[in-house]
Amino acid sequence: MTLIEHPLAPAIFVGLQGWMLLHGWVYARHRAPRRWWQLLLLEGLLQSLLTVPVLLYARGPQIDGPLRWLTLAAWTITALVTIYLLMADLIRVVSRVIRRTQHRDKSTSRRYAGTPAASEAPTPPPTGRMQLPPSLRVRPQLSARAARLRLRQREMGERWVRKLNVAAQAEIEQVTISVPRLPHAFEGLRVVHLTDFHAGEHLPEEQLAASVAWANSVEPDLVVLTGDFVTDTKAAIEPCAAALAGLTAPLGVWACLGNHDFWTDPDGVAAALEAVGIGVLRNRHVQLERNGQTLYLAGIDDIWLGADDLDRALDGIPTDAPVVLLAHNPDFLPKAEARGIDLMLSGHTHGGQIRVPLLGPIGIPTGLGKYYVAGLHRPGATTLYVSRGLGVVGVPVRVNCPPEFTHLTLTREAVHSGPWPQAWHNGWETLKTKRDAAREAARESVAGTMAPRYRAFADRHRLPVRWRVAGRNGRKKEGT
Repeated sequence: MTLIEHPLAPAIFVGLQGWMLLHGWVYARHRAPRRWWQLLLLEGLLQSLLTVPVLLYARGPQIDGPLRWLTLAAWTITALVTIYLLMADLIRVVSRVIRRTQHRDKSTSRRYAGTPAASEAPTPPPTGRMQLPPSLRVRPQLSARAARLRLRQREMGERWVRKLNVAAQAEIEQVTISVPRLPHAFEGLRVVHLTDFHAGEHLPEEQLAASVAWANSVEPDLVVLTGDFVTDTKAAIEPCAAALAGLTAPLGVWACLGNHDFWTDPDGVAAALEAVGIGVLRNRHVQLERNGQTLYLAGIDDIWLGADDLDRALDGIPTDAPVVLLAHNPDFLPKAEARGIDLMLSGHTHGGQIRVPLLGPIGIPTGLGKYYVAGLHRPGATTLYVSRGLGVVGVPVRVNCPPEFTHLTLTREAVHSGPWPQAWHNGWETLKTKRDAAREAARESVAGTMAPRYRAFADRHRLPVRWRVAGRNGRKKEGT
């Protein structure tokens, strides 16, 4: 007797389906609070399709037949989903136990730490704010608690960059991007692009602080953050914003929101970032000024939630002006191309997060993600760069897909991006230019020998060189 023929098989199967439905309800309530009942109804219908063949097979087992194969398929799918949910629950429980243990150790160390003598205790400033060094005194609106967190994050980040060398875990991608319409004043613009932090459960505080320290170490002209600051926990919003408060750049630090930010609390995330001096572009744009020239930086809300409004974001920008767009999801690329966006910066895909050798990523949460998983792409008039991000979501692991620190350099010149050396590329381009010039010269010389009534025809159809004029009223075909 096999498992599917056991008398208790239907009861076990229905119990597993109910357990999976409970997981779906919890997931839907946290990730999609506005339409959780629709997702739950859809899951219930799919599970009903799996349950029907199992119940029918229990009434009269068959040695072979379509019903038996449907029952085996239903059991296989249920077993795989059950194993995945068990692994996810186990990993979640272990990570929470470790996090609580670390928090308890820190609390104990603070409780039993020696207090300074009265003569050594610092006198609080009369204004109630912490006095910072001049190098850190850039945002006077910070509260004393946020200022202490900022100072501690910077010191911790510098220490961990030296100690652990974060580049060993996260790769630093240095990419030069050609933007032909880039103003001359912005030639060589250095941009740091960070995305998909998912701060909280699976992104250690030290790694987030090290990311801020690395970003400041390259002295960028502009810092952009493209969403997913948290996963689904409101308690992680304030610590994440406090950690990112250390980012500095002459042209500012600007951000857009991602789908997880909308699922958690979009207004809360935006308010927390604005409070520490990070501008949040929610369907709007800003003008970046340098030496009297302007570069427009626009940002949109997430396309999955239907909150994007590109017309509103580009309202007031001249048609011929260069625009850099911050869009969390690369699925927005067709809309960006339709409006003539020069450069679009995105994240969301995590680079696949789990990439199987020879097979690639096992799952991409986006429609165009299978084409634009990560890196630089030029499918049309709009250049797209997709970062792998820093954090993780779902299964807290990355396989063959390390986190990414992105350092972009914008230039007006054409940039080679092929697999061969730059010298080979330049030589090939020179040969093509000479070939095109020779063809054009030959066409003009042949057209000059033609009778006037054939010249317009040759120009219209761009006849090859082998067509020659012979006689007054006719022509013949000669070899080239």
